[in-house]
Amino acid sequence: MIAGIAAVLAVGVLFVVLALRPKPAPAPVAVAQDTTSPTPAPVPADTAKPQPPPDTTTVAAETPPPVAPAPVAPAVTKPAPPTPRRKRLTGRDTLGLAEAIHDCSTSTLAGDWSTAAPVCERAAAAGDPDAELSLGMMYQRGNGVPGSLADAFKWFQKSSDGGSIRATNYLAWAYANGDGVKRDGAAAIKLFQKSATAGNAQGEYGLGMMYANGTGAKRSDSLAAQWFRKAAAQGDPLARDELTRRGLTP
Repeated sequence: MIAGIAAVLAVGVLFVVLALRPKPAPAPVAVAQDTTSPTPAPVPADTAKPQPPPDTTTVAAETPPPVAPAPVAPAVTKPAPPTPRRKRLTGRDTLGLAEAIHDCSTSTLAGDWSTAAPVCERAAAAGDPDAELSLGMMYQRGNGVPGSLADAFKWFQKSSDGGSIRATNYLAWAYANGDGVKRDGAAAIKLFQKSATAGNAQGEYGLGMMYANGTGAKRSDSLAAQWFRKAAAQGDPLARDELTRRGLTP
């Protein structure tokens, strides 16, 4: 039995050895080289899908839609400053007012400035145009009150607003000379025109001076002479002197 087993093992080992032995490589087979250049077969044209002709049309440039103009804001007109209201007098305010107005007039004519100052201030504070003018002249000249061109201008303005043509002339000269206010030739000539239109000789003389000096308007000797003659015709001595100085007849 042992001998049979040994024989079987020997046969198995033989088969393993034979299986593991390397096999000889096959002999190479020579292949003849093809020296001819093969010609590719022509590719038939695809007639089923013809190519579209080239597009020769010109595409117009797209025009942008018109743009609406921007809305223009309406001009804003500033309202004119309101005219200051004059003080409404009460019974207490008018108490003794007539006497103050009367005393202001008589004392200024007499040159009694110590008496004129308090009564003119009393009457001017109540809104009397003549007292306002008198008080403005007192401040302008320093009579009975400390001299102050700014205060003089203030009272001339109040009196002119109250309807005094004489005060309008004083106010015009203040603008023309820059007394108590910034010099403004245009404002001066406007005020003189207002006075001259009312037939006031001093306003006519002042307007003539504006044209003679070219203040607030283009210089014009002919217009100056015209207004000087108007004032001189009313007996204004300054207008007559100005005509004489210029060698002109009234």
